[in-house]
Amino acid sequence: MKHIYSSLFALVILFSISVPLRVHSQCLCSGGSPATPITYLDTVLPTQASTTIFTFPQFDPSIGTLSCISFNDTISVVVTTAARNTDTTNGHNYIFQTTITDAVNGPSNSGPMNWLATFGVANQSYGPTYLDTDKIDLHPPQPRLPDDSTTFGPDTLLNHVVGAGTPPSITPFLGTGTVNFSTNLTGGATALLGGVNYVTGIKSNSWGAFRLTYYWCPAILLAENIINFTAAKNGGFVQLQWITENEQTGFTYEIEYSTNSSTYTPVGFLQSSQTPDVNAKYQYQYAINSNAPEKIYFRVKRIGLDGKATYTAIKSVNLNGNAAAGMQVYPNPARGSVIFEFDQIQNGNFCIQLVNTAGQIIQQNAVTILGTNQIRLNLTSNPAHGLYYLYAKDLTHNQQYITKVLVN
Repeated sequence: MKHIYSSLFALVILFSISVPLRVHSQCLCSGGSPATPITYLDTVLPTQASTTIFTFPQFDPSIGTLSCISFNDTISVVVTTAARNTDTTNGHNYIFQTTITDAVNGPSNSGPMNWLATFGVANQSYGPTYLDTDKIDLHPPQPRLPDDSTTFGPDTLLNHVVGAGTPPSITPFLGTGTVNFSTNLTGGATALLGGVNYVTGIKSNSWGAFRLTYYWCPAILLAENIINFTAAKNGGFVQLQWITENEQTGFTYEIEYSTNSSTYTPVGFLQSSQTPDVNAKYQYQYAINSNAPEKIYFRVKRIGLDGKATYTAIKSVNLNGNAAAGMQVYPNPARGSVIFEFDQIQNGNFCIQLVNTAGQIIQQNAVTILGTNQIRLNLTSNPAHGLYYLYAKDLTHNQQYITKVLVN
């Protein structure tokens, strides 16, 4: 960690923050599966630098395809302001204003201009306060009077201010090296009232956090003819289902399992249908291991007689039995229809509502599902382009799921 010092005294301490990763829930891989996040957090120990340079690892393209990037930070700044009247002829009633700004810059080549990732600014006014005549600058100098100077604060000008940004270009983030960011604190104090003969100075203490998240997709060839691949918890099993369009004989389906979404192990095999040129439906049940982590991942590898392989999108399953089933929708943005996908098998009556940002119900449908985790909603109301809320109300179990969807 390198630090560059300037005349502004600042103390920067970075701490962990909690910003939902769903900020990029629209960042999808082929097949509609969410991109996998990798997050790096940088911390800086106490320093009086006004500019701090910090680094993150680049994304290695050999791992997969970088789809989206998000940057988040939280900054707090506490400022102490000192002021002195330098007028040797008169005392004045002063009103001072202290200003502090924090600018976080991304890589210099991350766009047509330097990328300003986040920016925060705050002001604090003090006074009126009377400062007496300055005696120190007389000739000969007179004894200083304590009434010609004052100190304000310390006051918190930026209090856990959260910033977020997305770079205009992902190119600087690709490679096997590092990518540089910098945070720059600037500020000062000026008199809004009281004259021009004065001096001021500030001392800043600040703390915050920087986090960079890469959203990536596996660098694998996706099977275009496998549709509706789902994985959902059903009792002590994970139930996997998929449909193959225009099925051909001689294919093997290898079910693969992972605990980290990057390293996969075969756990089962199915042979293709003996009847070609049909839409074949496949099911596989995976017995949940008692030592399994809270979230596990699955994909299906389709292998031909020539040994060539294609893959389904990756599906995650939440095994936390105490948590309510989660839900995602895709495609998002949507056009014509949207699919609700729960991470647990559902059985019950649902009321599906599409609601605009003004709270008006644009479309409502009643749906009964048994032994599946998907609901398809055809947007028969032809909603205007824009942001909507999707409600899935489970009338059988008195639960409600809410998410956002962009219609285009």
